[in-house]
Amino acid sequence: MQYNIQQYQFHFLQILQPTLELEKLSCEIGFLTNRDEGEQEKSIDDFCFSYSILLRVSALKFC
Repeated sequence: MQYNIQQYQFHFLQILQPTLELEKLSCEIGFLTNRDEGEQEKSIDDFCFSYSILLRVSALKFC
């Protein structure tokens, strides 16, 4: 099946969208559960940024 770039991007985003929402949710849960373990205070944005990179790297290993 031949895709042009726009179709491919749209298809990819459709697949990715639930994943991004799950990533955001798990990040917020991770932030709330990990922040009181005595590590330096991070803002939720900093935490989510590093957390999302970690998730993506982990996901790449399974590809």
